[in-house]
Amino acid sequence: MTADREFIGDVWWQFLIENKIPFFIRIRENMKVHLAAKGEVRAFWLFNNLPLNTGYHYPKIVQIKGNWVYLSGMRFVNEKGIVQHLIVASYEQQAQALEFYKQRWQIETMFKAFKTAGFQLESTHLTDYGRLNKLLMLTALSFVWAYRVGIYQHQHGKPLKIKKHGRLEKSFFAYGLELLAQALLNDFDKLFTKLIAPFLSCT
Repeated sequence: MTADREFIGDVWWQFLIENKIPFFIRIRENMKVHLAAKGEVRAFWLFNNLPLNTGYHYPKIVQIKGNWVYLSGMRFVNEKGIVQHLIVASYEQQAQALEFYKQRWQIETMFKAFKTAGFQLESTHLTDYGRLNKLLMLTALSFVWAYRVGIYQHQHGKPLKIKKHGRLEKSFFAYGLELLAQALLNDFDKLFTKLIAPFLSCT
């Protein structure tokens, strides 16, 4: 299982370990970690000298909140240009920790697109369950459409630039949503030929 930083707790982790449930849980970068040889340090200290976007699996088991786990981490630049640490705790299959957590991160990207970075879903005043269900369905379809259009345009139209920190200048979702908005406002025939038809062909 994968989870974010709010799912940290000694009893919870102990339960997962005792029941042999593999987990890959992100921890706060300033969290205290006990090393067998060096005593207590902050988690980010183990990964502070890494090049940006380079994953590293700390080779020795460490103790967090009374539980023995392994840590994997990397440094990256966030959307505000600030260097942050992504640190994932696991108790086995350490080599796959960052890759597993990366898959989970796509969910966060989708949530952000649903809300502040796209459709502003949290601004709705709907309370009726049936209407909310339909709204979520339409929002999900719109997200997939924008995402596919962004990928298509990146591969077959104008590729997105890669910035100095190694990430694309914008997400595929944002790229596709921007193109769809422009097409809807300017030329529907072009919209169908270049954006709707490729999407339909992928479904």
